[in-house]
Amino acid sequence: MTSLLIFTQFILVFISAFANEGSTLASLEAQMLSSNPQIRSLEATVKAQKATAQSQFGNFLPQISLNGGYAENKTIQEPSEGYLGYVSGRWNLYRGGEDSSLRTISNSEFQIAQLDLDVKTRALRRQLRETYYSLLANKKNLSILDEKSDFLNKQRQMAQKKINAGLTSNVDSIEIDLEENNILNERESIKAEIERLNKELSTLTGLNISESSVSDRESFDINSIEINIETALQNNPSLKKQDQLEEISHAKVTQQRSEFLPFLDLEASYGRITPEYSDPLNGTESRFALLLSWNLFSGFSSYYRHQATNYGVSTQQFDKKNTRLEIEKDLRNLLTTRESLAKLKIHQQQRLMFAQKYYEMTLSEYKRGIKNSPDLQTATVSLFEAKRRMIELERDITIVNAKITELI
Repeated sequence: MTSLLIFTQFILVFISAFANEGSTLASLEAQMLSSNPQIRSLEATVKAQKATAQSQFGNFLPQISLNGGYAENKTIQEPSEGYLGYVSGRWNLYRGGEDSSLRTISNSEFQIAQLDLDVKTRALRRQLRETYYSLLANKKNLSILDEKSDFLNKQRQMAQKKINAGLTSNVDSIEIDLEENNILNERESIKAEIERLNKELSTLTGLNISESSVSDRESFDINSIEINIETALQNNPSLKKQDQLEEISHAKVTQQRSEFLPFLDLEASYGRITPEYSDPLNGTESRFALLLSWNLFSGFSSYYRHQATNYGVSTQQFDKKNTRLEIEKDLRNLLTTRESLAKLKIHQQQRLMFAQKYYEMTLSEYKRGIKNSPDLQTATVSLFEAKRRMIELERDITIVNAKITELI
């Protein structure tokens, strides 16, 4: 029985340790990337595009086939009929650059599939960080409310002493009651937001996120990120995708131009080529040909398709320029926002320091009877509002950092 109890306790400790490990941002991110259906779908697309790109190499190699069956030939020479069976091969020597264009298009589509996966991964990571750090901010706000409640309990004890001594009325106690009621309302509101954020985390990661998934002892990611705008734009996957789309548009022009050029094929056959009723396996005939094919007129369809592909190049170039401008604008706006928040944080640190000194001085004067209860309540509210504002600023800086990371 004792052994069973020890074993049960060990299992509970192990499960608890695993749950704590699963609550870290890195482990949540790993779980999300391994289970998110959008990621799984895009990874399958990457594999499919890779296989398609590899298949294009076959256009540069000869094709060999085995042929057999019954045939009847009626030509200017003696008609023939019967069975045939032979091995044939065909090797395209020139197709106006179409095969190279198709391979370029296929390779670019493979690169685009990888870039789409990168874009989605970045977006999900940013979304996870926003949710995670919003949850952390709410946890810290709960801790602040607990701390504020402790302050009010101490103030109630001091107020009660004054009331018992006849130095003040029950107004001081009622003021504390009102503030405690505000704390209860704020706590319920924060708990509802925490529950919503936990559900959002569960949706992102596929895990059953508990209320204790994030500890209020964790820190925000407020470190500054040094960025070179041009380098960041070069590394942006959305802009890289535009580069690949532009390459595809040029390759389609080359592919379409091939319709105006001749095709050159090498063909060879060996076996029973002329149909006879004798055993086709005993055939020793052979055929060799170098064929030139040239489509001289296609009803102007090739001409108009070629025009369409040229316009497609211009369209893609404008799309690429517009995408670059949009991303650069977003990145510069985010950098400006982060700089502004960093300055606000410095000012808020000073305000928090002043609020702390003001509270301590007001508390001291309240104990000596110089300040009254409303003064102390004002100092208390100012102190904890300064603490809450500091949390909000650190959360906002962290979320802006996550958005910047998504773009660079």
